[in-house]
Amino acid sequence: MVEQNFDPMTGKPLKPDSQPVTNPEYNFDPNTGAKITDIPETPEVPGFKYVEYNFDPVTGQPIDRTPVKTGGAGKVIALVAGGVVALSALGFVASDMPFFRGPVEPTVYDVDNDDYVEPKDDTDGTPVYPTDGNVLSADDAEDLFSFTIDDRKYELPIQVSVLIDDGWEFNDDNDATILMSSNSYEFVYLNMPGTTTSISVSVTNFSLDAMELQDCYVTGFSINRYILDNEGMTGRYYDDYIVLGESTYDDCIDIIGTPSSQSENIENGYVVYRMETESYFEDASAQIGFDEDGVVSYVVLNNNVIPEDFEQAEVQTFVPDYLSNYEAPEALGDDPLSGNFQLDGVVYNLPVPIQVFIDNGWDVDDEESVVGAGQAVNVTMRKGNETVYILTSNQIDKAVYLKNTIVVQITVYNSNYSGADMLFPGGLTVSDTDEHLKGILSDNGITNYQYKKDYKNYTVPLDQTKDPEKALNVYNIHIDDNGYVGYIDFRNYGWLFEE
Repeated sequence: MVEQNFDPMTGKPLKPDSQPVTNPEYNFDPNTGAKITDIPETPEVPGFKYVEYNFDPVTGQPIDRTPVKTGGAGKVIALVAGGVVALSALGFVASDMPFFRGPVEPTVYDVDNDDYVEPKDDTDGTPVYPTDGNVLSADDAEDLFSFTIDDRKYELPIQVSVLIDDGWEFNDDNDATILMSSNSYEFVYLNMPGTTTSISVSVTNFSLDAMELQDCYVTGFSINRYILDNEGMTGRYYDDYIVLGESTYDDCIDIIGTPSSQSENIENGYVVYRMETESYFEDASAQIGFDEDGVVSYVVLNNNVIPEDFEQAEVQTFVPDYLSNYEAPEALGDDPLSGNFQLDGVVYNLPVPIQVFIDNGWDVDDEESVVGAGQAVNVTMRKGNETVYILTSNQIDKAVYLKNTIVVQITVYNSNYSGADMLFPGGLTVSDTDEHLKGILSDNGITNYQYKKDYKNYTVPLDQTKDPEKALNVYNIHIDDNGYVGYIDFRNYGWLFEE
């Protein structure tokens, strides 16, 4: 067990005789400041990293709870964290070969842009600001992402190499060569200049190509009064107008203005300032935390807006060699676990290059759209009155056009308006009944599957030795209220890599 040096609820150093916090109970929501009456259990969602502490119990640094941001249907999305490995780890060196391992789990975010509402007084006269209320323009937020540690002044986003050249070091030298997919981020620890004290930073790859972490940008950073005090250092923020350990809540309001949101209590609370961005998926925010006396104790900065002077990579026009490894099956066969399926009379095997579907008469919205390295995109495919939904991905370290990606997931609905003529080995179709589905599973000796009664959903791993909840290559089959298949969602990375 890692020794806890800091209280994960306050960020302060633990006293020698104090006990680590192992089961914290919040009084207020750390994101909205609302008083908590009940916290639902956080679900295990692939691609998201959840934490239970406000502060890292080892370093005392505030923890960023922001999940990996992904896109909805038709949007480019990022791979799950940890789903990328270096080319050398797989033995691939060419840019036209697959380079990552790991599933893609897209998530759609609904965006509500509410107008700003003036703060209202509660019963004791304390101003209560609405979440995401006042949003600063880029001009007004000129100093929002600037900070100084002793005489070293920085501003986010900042190239990792600039920090390294200024005396910062990777706590783990291996982090420097982590290969990051396009538009992805990683958390790594950097040691402050001249010390072995490490600070967790968020690094983002703005490029359409895969890049080593050392060639990317730091977009998330936090400075903590107690960490700096331990090293005899001083932290300043907002063009040095706000001093950690000295400035107060009132100082912050006077200097920066009305926050976008704040906690209900300022003592051991926080305020948040947000900068106006062009996209919901851009995060430009500053969180200022206070101790029990209302004095600034930490600042957490996030700015993943691409710098104006950033030179974007060019999109490759070649057809990646690995796509030629696809072999169409001669027949559908009888094995439901083979990866085969028949669509509009043509037999395929997942994964399959999207161009194969296009060649067979299926239309996609924009086959010339760009898909970054290691990214995937949800696409609707249509042929006449038939519709299917696919997840297609770019498996190489260079950006390509949509037509040069490979489909790893396909979904078909039991619908007269958005369905398709689709058949799976063993006789499974999207118009089957629950009873017929059970018969197909039984007749083929498929016993390892999960059925959840509340969701009326079957999860069937293609590899029957895998846990259905953890398997990568699976059928997800939903049963509607009438006892019929509602949709079939089929995912298989197959020969791209082993589970």
